[in-house]
Amino acid sequence: MTALQQAVERSAAQIAARAGACRPAIALVLGSGWHGVADSVRDAVDIPYRELPAFPAVGVAGHAGTLRLGRLGGVDVALLSGRQHTYETGQADAMKGAIRTLAQLGVRLLLPTNAAGSLDPAMRP
Repeated sequence: MTALQQAVERSAAQIAARAGACRPAIALVLGSGWHGVADSVRDAVDIPYRELPAFPAVGVAGHAGTLRLGRLGGVDVALLSGRQHTYETGQADAMKGAIRTLAQLGVRLLLPTNAAGSLDPAMRP
């Protein structure tokens, strides 16, 4: 078993132990500007990335580095509040361990989000 596989196994076990009845099949990766969605999650359980060996450290302002499990619109979800960006470390696969952990837990739909901007001052957010 590789070091990544071991980290995924340990992360999945920690999440399952803390998730209670929550069994998310959907995960959202919340980019900057999307963190208000996390406030709508009911019966929330928060787990800091630093407690999960397969999850990366995040260093961008506005990225909490927290996994939130709970119910959104009557559906069990996992929200990744922040992600590690390629420009931070040079690693394009920095989120691989986190994504593999969620897949092991039963997540089958991943929705990444981001805050996209423009250099055109006439284009409003």
